[in-house]
Amino acid sequence: FRHTKSHCAAINWPVWTWIRQPGLRYMYLSYDSQLATEHSLKRRDLIQSRWFQERWAHSFKLRGDMNIKTHFENNHQGSMYSAPLTGSITGHGGQVLVVDDPHSRDDMDNDAAIENDVRAYRVNVPQCVNDPETASIVVICQQLNEKDLSNWLLKNEPGRWTHVLLEGEATAQRTYVFP
Repeated sequence: FRHTKSHCAAINWPVWTWIRQPGLRYMYLSYDSQLATEHSLKRRDLIQSRWFQERWAHSFKLRGDMNIKTHFENNHQGSMYSAPLTGSITGHGGQVLVVDDPHSRDDMDNDAAIENDVRAYRVNVPQCVNDPETASIVVICQQLNEKDLSNWLLKNEPGRWTHVLLEGEATAQRTYVFP
């Protein structure tokens, strides 16, 4: 069952926020470089679409000298950078870090691979935050394993996260209040 979590949070949301805050610097991380690149291309395609340009072209322009598949910037110093979670992200950072699908579904029974992804998050992500006082970190994932990142965060950083659980079939009505 698909919820379109990635489409909402990794494609539409950052583009929408750039309309109001074009100087925001985003960093997108995923278990797979191909998935990170695909989401980056969809963000850029949305920005460059005629539909978007007719409505919000006045908000910002993409810079021609920094407009590649995995990293593009605008004329207000906003940026969107995409990379694999376990890749080399040293030297890159952002005000908003989005970790979308930190684990491959193929590894759901592979504790060593899951633990490696969690370790990559713990080592890399905190160092990529530009300003810990104002930064946001969003983690989008399916719970695949008792040791996966979502379970690790809820267990080891209680109270820090707003946990939104999207069930395949709702068993009760829920209301979420975001900070």
